[in-house]
Amino acid sequence: MVWFSHAGFVAMQRITQAICRRFAGKKILLIAAVTSAYSDVSSRRKERSMKILLAVDGSDMSLDAVRFAIRMALAGLHCEMVLANVQEAANLYELIVAHNPEVLERVSAEAGLHALQAAQALLDAAEVDYECEVAQGDPAHTLIDIAERFACDLIVMGARGQSALRRAMMGSVSNEVLHASAVPVVIVKPDLPPEDPAA
Repeated sequence: MVWFSHAGFVAMQRITQAICRRFAGKKILLIAAVTSAYSDVSSRRKERSMKILLAVDGSDMSLDAVRFAIRMALAGLHCEMVLANVQEAANLYELIVAHNPEVLERVSAEAGLHALQAAQALLDAAEVDYECEVAQGDPAHTLIDIAERFACDLIVMGARGQSALRRAMMGSVSNEVLHASAVPVVIVKPDLPPEDPAA
């Protein structure tokens, strides 16, 4: 059971209504993690548009999450986007081979900007306002830090279609973000082909 403050309930109701209007008849997975910190952010942002963090790693699944957020915006949700990419820190081998940490930082920043290009093209085509952020560190915790720094009201991210066993053994970035985030998290799963009844 989840308990919402009044402000958190109103914000989640607004998000859910926009999603349901846009995706009537389609299967979507909406997962929300809400704490009291979210109600404080929500009450401060009543007059402004919703700020949505889009976690982008360049994969098709992360681009599906971007398309999902664009559809919410086109359906009438007044929002701004923050495109975020997190590059993992250099390992020991890379540090030894490169000899220069500045080179690694530059390469990491360029890789992050490259990963954001397809998402930027989608947002530009839809004429949706956005900001970009490339950071380095543990992906889940760094995404949460970015969401806090930009005062985001919602995190939207893609999820890989992993089995429950693999998720339990390895964990996933989306699962970590879901459990650690102070704001609602929408995890967009890939569409699965319909099952053949004859099989």
